[in-house]
Amino acid sequence: GPTIIASDGGATPGKGSHGWVLASAQGQVLVKGHGVVPGKDPRSYRSEAYAMNIPLRLMLLLREYFGPDHNFTHDLKVVCDNQGLVKKLYKLSSYRTAIIQAITHPEWDVVSRTHNTIQELNQLLLDPVKLEWVKSHQDEQLEPHQQKLEVKLNIEADKEATKGLAMDPIVMVPLDPDAKAQFDLHGKTITRSIRAEIHTAVGAP
Repeated sequence: GPTIIASDGGATPGKGSHGWVLASAQGQVLVKGHGVVPGKDPRSYRSEAYAMNIPLRLMLLLREYFGPDHNFTHDLKVVCDNQGLVKKLYKLSSYRTAIIQAITHPEWDVVSRTHNTIQELNQLLLDPVKLEWVKSHQDEQLEPHQQKLEVKLNIEADKEATKGLAMDPIVMVPLDPDAKAQFDLHGKTITRSIRAEIHTAVGAP
């Protein structure tokens, strides 16, 4: 079976976080992590994309380290509870013009990086990376014995994202080469609603 990544993002006013786990096909958690999502008031969508991209980048490094003959890096499934992000990434992979249309979309820097990371992995793995949406917070409706593996791993990723929310926020985003450019205003990186932010800044005393 495939190696499984489960990722989740957290957000509170002024702060975003990421959490993720990397597990074997049998559900053994091999590595997990959490942290802060940089940016001015990052929302859930940005946090989810960060959370997905980080373990995908890790998989690229593991592939480089272990080489093509290790089963760990042959097949990969990514589980995410943000349906909009999953649909966006599938669309970017399926339609040639989708990337051009999405360049001005909110959070394009991290979405484009995640898309490009998936494409890099697709060139190396036996099968393309599989993306799967799961409903969030199923631990509130289902007992542990009723939860499928993907749900359990999503719950673990959510716990990691919650830890990230306890960390101090970072308002400046390190420029990702895939993004080409970004908009910084008054010492903070603006990743969405750019026109509104400019209007607010111009009208501010």
